[in-house]
Amino acid sequence: QRRVHGDTFCVSIFFSFHLSGVLCALFSVPTCQLPSVTSITHFTDMAEDDSTPRETAVDEEIENLVSALSANTLTYLELPFRRIDDSVTDSLADGIQASTSVVGINLERNEIGDEGCTALARAMGASPCVETLNLMSNRIGDAGMIALGNALKTNTSLTHLNLQLNEIGNKGMSGFAVGLRQNNTLAILNLKGNQIGDKGISALAEALQKNSSIQDLILKANDIGPKGAVALFTSLQTHEGITSINIGGNHIGPNPAAGEAIAAILENGPTVHHLNIAGNAIGPKGITPIAEALKANKYLFEFKVGDNDLGNKGAQSLAQCLSENQTLTLLDLKSNSIGARGCSFLAEGLKDNQTLTCLVLDRNKIRDEGTEALATLLRANNALKALHLGSNKIGNEGVAALAEALKENESLKVISLGSNRIETEGATAFAEALKVNHGVQQVNLWANDFNDGNASSLAEALKVNQTVEQVNLWSNEIGDEGVTALAEALKVNSTIQQINVKANKIGDAGMAALAEALRVNKSVQQVNLESNAIGDSGSVALAEALRVNASVRGINLLGNKLGEAGENALSEMVNTKRVTLQ
Repeated sequence: QRRVHGDTFCVSIFFSFHLSGVLCALFSVPTCQLPSVTSITHFTDMAEDDSTPRETAVDEEIENLVSALSANTLTYLELPFRRIDDSVTDSLADGIQASTSVVGINLERNEIGDEGCTALARAMGASPCVETLNLMSNRIGDAGMIALGNALKTNTSLTHLNLQLNEIGNKGMSGFAVGLRQNNTLAILNLKGNQIGDKGISALAEALQKNSSIQDLILKANDIGPKGAVALFTSLQTHEGITSINIGGNHIGPNPAAGEAIAAILENGPTVHHLNIAGNAIGPKGITPIAEALKANKYLFEFKVGDNDLGNKGAQSLAQCLSENQTLTLLDLKSNSIGARGCSFLAEGLKDNQTLTCLVLDRNKIRDEGTEALATLLRANNALKALHLGSNKIGNEGVAALAEALKENESLKVISLGSNRIETEGATAFAEALKVNHGVQQVNLWANDFNDGNASSLAEALKVNQTVEQVNLWSNEIGDEGVTALAEALKVNSTIQQINVKANKIGDAGMAALAEALRVNKSVQQVNLESNAIGDSGSVALAEALRVNASVRGINLLGNKLGEAGENALSEMVNTKRVTLQ
């Protein structure tokens, strides 16, 4: 496919088959000639100047699909973004009901309402084979949800149901829950972004006391308050199968009863491995009983508690549990107003911890003082693999402290310092650390006002560093001089696989230098150059370089200044190379 919209040029290469060929085969030959067709990945909209009205084209496509479904030639039905509405869903449901081969259906981002969902529910109630149904971002309300619940009473194959971003309220959830009580196959239920509320969640909670198949429950952003949270987590204390719960983005608040209910499933409940309660404003009071329960918990691996107004006091409670907990591997504390003092608590709690591998502290108030505490941690802790410190107003002193620690630490693989206040002094210190560090694989320095000089310092380090695989420098002030320095590094570096310099100030000269480097580099696979100032001469140089390069698989050039010559050169290149260009 090729799309040209002003400055936008996109070329996509499909490795497994040519999409248009599949569609032509599907819609121009009788069903009996379709035994080799097993998957439809995307439908291409009718061209704007096509003489066939869109409604007629869709009807014809659906008619052919129903025939293919009835003939059992399809296993996966992918129809996202097709503007499918209730007028054609009934016919589609007939084909699904007749099929004994289709196992996955994706109808996300269409216009299916209650009537269409009811038709699909009828098909699901009788289908012996559909395992995955994706109805994300449609117009399904309570009536459609109740119909799906009725289908669950007889369905024995469906394991994944995605209903996020619809219009389901407490009435629909209550009706669905009736069917869920009788179902023993549905494992993943995604209801993110509806309006279920406390009444709906209470009905779901009652159903979960009977249902034992649900493993992954996603209830993010559903207007759930403390009453609903208490009902849900109380019911889950006796549920034997649940392993993942996402109730983020609701309104639990600093409610003691809700905190105790969440703590109870961590102390005595099922083997929950993933828990997301982010965005609930539970505060220090809400986190205290949960942190206490985590001390002895042996099952939770990932805990996301960002955006909860925890502050330093909440961080202190979690720090105390981290010194005893021996199973947690990921702790996400982003956007919690944690300052230097709270960061010091966390660093002390993690000093002897040997299980936590990822700590997310983006968008807090750590600044240099808190970063220095984390630097001390990195000298003592060899378990932490990823440290995310974006948007913390960290300056030169904090980065310098981290840099000194990285000269000793060999275990950290990901360091994220995007959107801070790193200037030349800090950039130089960080670059010097990378010259001797043998652990870091991903460097995130986006949105730091990095200029050509900062990029040059980093480039010198990358000439000798042999572990960094990803470099993210997007949204900085890097121009042709800086990217030329990075290009020189790529000529001798053999480990970097991805480089992102999106939204900088790179022009044709910088692109030409990077292209020259790609002629000899054998490790780079992805390059993001979106939103720069690259024109035809730079694009032509890139196309010529990619003809001899054997490693690059993807280049993003969206938002540049390509003209006809640049587009033609790149188009000719991708006809012979397995490269995806945007």
